[in-house]
Amino acid sequence: NVSVSASDAAGNIGIVTQDKVYTIETVDAVNDTVDLDIISQTSVTYAPVIDSDTQVLGLLQSTYNTDNSASVIVAPDQSGSLKIEISQTALVAVADAFRLDVIDSSGNIVYSAVTQNSLLGDVAGLPILGLTGDNTLTATIDGLLPGSYSVVVRNDSSTLTNLLDADGGGVSLQDLGDAGVIIGANNQTVILTALSNALGSTLGPLAVNLLTPVLATLNGLGVDQLVNPIVSVLNTIGFTGLADTIISDVAQALLSNTLTLLQTTTITTTLTETDFAVESASGNVITNDHPNQGDFITLIQNSEGVQKVVLSDNTDVTLAGKYGTLTIKADGTYTYNAYGDATSAGKTDVFTYTLSNGISSDQATLTINIADKSATTLSLSLAADNGSSNADHITNNGTINVTGVEQNATWEYRVNGGSWQTGTGSSFTLNDGIYTSVEVQQKDSAGNVSAITDLGAVTIDTTPPLLSILGAQDNVGVSQNNLYFGATTDDSTPTLYGKGEPNTTISIVQDGGTPITVNVDASGNWSYTPTNALTSSATGVQHTWAISAGDVAGNQTNSTFTLNVTGPAAPIAAANSNALLGLVGADVTGLIDLNKQFFVAADVNNNLSKVEITLDSTVSLGGEKFEYSQYLAEMFGLKITAQTSSLTVTDPLLGIVLIPGQPAKITIESLTANTPLDNQIINEFLASVKMSGGLLGGVLSLSLLNDLTIKATDLTNLSTEYTRMDLADAGVLKNLLSGNNTPVHVGTSGDDSSSLDYASSTSSVHLYGLAGNDILKGGSANDILRGGDGNDILNGGAGNDYLNGGSGQNTFNGGSGSDTVFFDLLSNNSLGGHSGLDTWTDFHVGNITTDQNADKINVSELLDSSANAGNINDYLSLVKVSDTSYKLNVDRDGTAGSYQSETLLTLNFQANETHANLTIDDLLHNQQIIF
Repeated sequence: NVSVSASDAAGNIGIVTQDKVYTIETVDAVNDTVDLDIISQTSVTYAPVIDSDTQVLGLLQSTYNTDNSASVIVAPDQSGSLKIEISQTALVAVADAFRLDVIDSSGNIVYSAVTQNSLLGDVAGLPILGLTGDNTLTATIDGLLPGSYSVVVRNDSSTLTNLLDADGGGVSLQDLGDAGVIIGANNQTVILTALSNALGSTLGPLAVNLLTPVLATLNGLGVDQLVNPIVSVLNTIGFTGLADTIISDVAQALLSNTLTLLQTTTITTTLTETDFAVESASGNVITNDHPNQGDFITLIQNSEGVQKVVLSDNTDVTLAGKYGTLTIKADGTYTYNAYGDATSAGKTDVFTYTLSNGISSDQATLTINIADKSATTLSLSLAADNGSSNADHITNNGTINVTGVEQNATWEYRVNGGSWQTGTGSSFTLNDGIYTSVEVQQKDSAGNVSAITDLGAVTIDTTPPLLSILGAQDNVGVSQNNLYFGATTDDSTPTLYGKGEPNTTISIVQDGGTPITVNVDASGNWSYTPTNALTSSATGVQHTWAISAGDVAGNQTNSTFTLNVTGPAAPIAAANSNALLGLVGADVTGLIDLNKQFFVAADVNNNLSKVEITLDSTVSLGGEKFEYSQYLAEMFGLKITAQTSSLTVTDPLLGIVLIPGQPAKITIESLTANTPLDNQIINEFLASVKMSGGLLGGVLSLSLLNDLTIKATDLTNLSTEYTRMDLADAGVLKNLLSGNNTPVHVGTSGDDSSSLDYASSTSSVHLYGLAGNDILKGGSANDILRGGDGNDILNGGAGNDYLNGGSGQNTFNGGSGSDTVFFDLLSNNSLGGHSGLDTWTDFHVGNITTDQNADKINVSELLDSSANAGNINDYLSLVKVSDTSYKLNVDRDGTAGSYQSETLLTLNFQANETHANLTIDDLLHNQQIIF
């Protein structure tokens, strides 16, 4: 009920009464609480900064510069914790006269500290400086906001003197010594100068000379130890009565020096900066207040009572709190930003705000709880996602990078849901394998455990893809066989064979050209035949194939293969010539030591058809002829035509007139027409060819040798004729030509042992066992041993030996060096006429390109023409007997079905040599199988 009265000038009164309900709105501000989870804090402690000889300020000085302060800068968005050390001789004794100030860039003192018993006036409530040893004061300041600061040290000089005068009777040496003033290099000079000045120019130098060595022994002791030495010196020079005066003078000099020293100090500052992962919290304080329609904030106050008016135009008002700053508007929206002070975790910052509706108002608090309640979720990544995709998590790099590890936190990882493993640093490494999950988590210094991070499925594969070049196949000409790296061929389109990862592709680059993609089949085999004929020449053109394979993990395997491609070339024919024979031996014949024979012939195309040797000399007496081994001719299937030189008498009545008739000549061909002569066979046979009769029985005529020719012709009718012109020592040539030093030694039809024992020979020997059970022993050179029929034992000795057991049950011992066991085709049965009971007692596995003792097995005559490096496993296999023994099985036609796989040879390894899983592919890679 509301009544209103009114009166006019005449005094009349009117009253109006109206019943009406009026509502007066009140304001109800509600306290707000916000949890600020900083997640993590990172601290970096920098190296100490030492400012020496810093001037000490007086209590009232206010000018700061680099001479009288130490500078410290806290970086933006960081909170600083500053450790300060003040060092000076005798500082602790007078510490009560010192004060430490830290001043911001605006000149405000943000921190002051004094000692417990400071004598500097009203210092109530200031932090206390710590004491370290006898010369250092310390302080630590937490929560420095970003900005620049000056650290200064102040003292009161009059208070310093009073502190040094412990008994109030004037400063004495005893006082100074008790205060920590010592006899050091600087004070020694002060002492001696004071003594000299007190005694004058005559006695002063004498006293100085007497006291100097004594001071050296007192170095580092308190100055109170000077009294007796000074008295002793004065007694020596007869001025003992002046002792008190002089000691007092020395004490005053030392006091003056000490006070001077105390006006400079050394300040060491060590800054630690701390940053929070989450530093701010935002909200609106009016949201929870009732009612809040049209309400607004008018005032904000921190916990220390500092207030700021909040303007109604809704502009920001910022107020510093205890651990952060609050920015608030009239509409109630606010943002709190923590300083990042490492000590603030677990603390509370409280602000009081005033809420008004224009008529009434109320107050409430905004409480910020700063806490470290959770740990940062870590991130995982592959150090390198190599291979065909950079996002498939298939890689050849097993390093997993971990980021987001908090300071002083521990972290752990696990794979496939297994047990957790402790991690260190910022990564861990996985072994090869397929992982369904890779997880990581951390525990921070507050004990909070982060959420688990899962990288997902990962495949680590550091194994390079399988890639090998087994060889190439020569598919043309007389000799069609497997070709290893660096071999010579007359096939201009040889087929390369190799192994790779099944159902993948490889890249082949021929002679640096365009890469060609070749498929690897499901069995892991690949082959490649050049589409265009390779260039060739009579001496050969080298061609190179660069072959590579990569996998999805980024692994790469590379290999190269070279062949020397020749065109049709004339055969080689030579009489003994070291230069020429070296070339022939390297390129054609392989194992034969050609320097032990006079005649050599070979064909790079392996199609030699005929060799003719002729002696046609005008000085011949007739009767010269070429002899040879009939046994070798029969064994090798050679057709030999020989004739003896002759003379004709034209007129015996007038004297002896001799006219040469037919020359001495030998022709060597195959018994089978149009069948080439094997290079090995022809040169083995030529080693048995020698001359006899005629001039050879006397002095060897140089002209006779000049008339000696050797001619070689191939199946295409290309030929080479060589006439002996570059003569060496005639006696040596005579021995070779006459067969006196022949390497050929043939046994008997019976059992031979001692007759074929050439173990002591240092030059090459060719041993032939014929029939019977023979024992053949080579020497230290490159020897040829053929057992013939019977059960033979072939011991090659040192050197690279050729061992051919023939028929029967044979035993091979190659000895040191790279030896070759050769199997002839003796018949058409499943093993080519061999017993299958042959044994190699010292076979050595190794790559022939790098291992000088790697042995070889030649089965080229036993396999049909379809065999190649790509299907050789259909023909040859190894059956393990033990780690020291394997059996070599042969199927002469592979998968054709006419023959079955049977054991050809038992391989027993050399002493201390073992192989757990030896395969034919291993021997192919080593180039130890010749086929």
